Amino acid sequence: MWLHICPAAAPRALAQLIDRIGQDRPGLSVLLTFSGETPPDFGPSENLPRPRPGPADSPREVAAFLAHWRPDLTVLVGPDLPVSLIAEAAGRGIPMILAEMRADPDVRRRWRWRTGMAADLLR
Repeated sequence: MWLHICPAAAPRALAQLIDRIGQDRPGLSVLLTFSGETPPDFGPSENLPRPRPGPADSPREVAAFLAHWRPDLTVLVGPDLPVSLIAEAAGRGIPMILAEMRADPDVRRRWRWRTGMAADLLR
């Protein structure tokens, strides 16, 4: 399972989720990535894998990342919609969960003129 956290997400809540998943499914492999320059503060966690920088949201980087890691499930955490990542994962048939997708003012402003694109992307 690949968990990718965007900068505006709640990292400590994600750490709690990873702890719970580790307790419920001890053999599950979890890849944890983040976008941005520095890893978020996840706080103390027993089952937290080492966070890695995620791919830039470009078709080439995302395709290479998915070809290398081959996740069975992707969980995107935070209000960002990484277009290339969502499109490439969908094209490969990788199930995806979008968590903490808040329509805060910054997100609404960025997508205001692209409502049709957002609807197509999320479909």
